Amino acid sequence: AIAVQMINELYPNSSLTEKLDRSEPTLQELHDMLVNAGFEVITSELQNSNVLLPDRKALEDFQRPVAMSRPFLQEMSPEGREIFFTEFINRVIPALEKTEDNQFIEKVTTRIIHARKIK
Repeated sequence: AIAVQMINELYPNSSLTEKLDRSEPTLQELHDMLVNAGFEVITSELQNSNVLLPDRKALEDFQRPVAMSRPFLQEMSPEGREIFFTEFINRVIPALEKTEDNQFIEKVTTRIIHARKIK
């Protein structure tokens, strides 16, 4: 949500989908792809987990690969990307939950599908 807000601030007249260039198949689309490739889906579920990050550097290291891969950031100068990323992290930190020992909690959702190849 924070990245979306920042993108809308930077590019108020642009398509958010275009700027993020992020697509995620639905669970049904994933099932259909597996069946079309000759698999039988046995189970499928979403799994939520928490990644504990001890400090700001760990949070930056966790977020950087995904953030920097987005097309709107690729269009920026290297300095512009770093400014945007630093501001993004500055806004994310207050929104994150923390453990008792002040580690950041990054909530992650993973789609787990168990399938087997049909012979």
